[in-house]
Amino acid sequence: MTDAHAHHFSGRVEDRRLVTGTGKYAADWSLPGQLYACFVRSDRAHAEIVSVNVDKALKHPGVKRVYTGADALRAGYTKYFVIVNFPGRGGNHIIKPPRPVLAVRKVRHVGDALAMVVADSAQAAQDAAELVEVA
Repeated sequence: MTDAHAHHFSGRVEDRRLVTGTGKYAADWSLPGQLYACFVRSDRAHAEIVSVNVDKALKHPGVKRVYTGADALRAGYTKYFVIVNFPGRGGNHIIKPPRPVLAVRKVRHVGDALAMVVADSAQAAQDAAELVEVA
């Protein structure tokens, strides 16, 4: 790496290890008893959720749990985290409408999370996520 390139990294301490392949990402960890999650995401930009059936996914080998929007509501996860808490234009604070971490009743965008499959391997979580039936 030339001095010119090294200077580019001077303000951010993590860049060098990440761009040289020596960094460690969350997916690189493997701990005893570690579980993996895969999200089921909406393929629609705006749609009503009639049902989320997780029965087949729950029976898939290695699956520990499958969570849906109903589970998020029961657990009280109804507000998304917003880091901006200072007043904006006119002194108004950001509006934080109820928005469960997993969609309930409707999806708002393509990729909106509908369910989360937790399993003992990444492959089992992904395979089981494909078995979740959304209507």
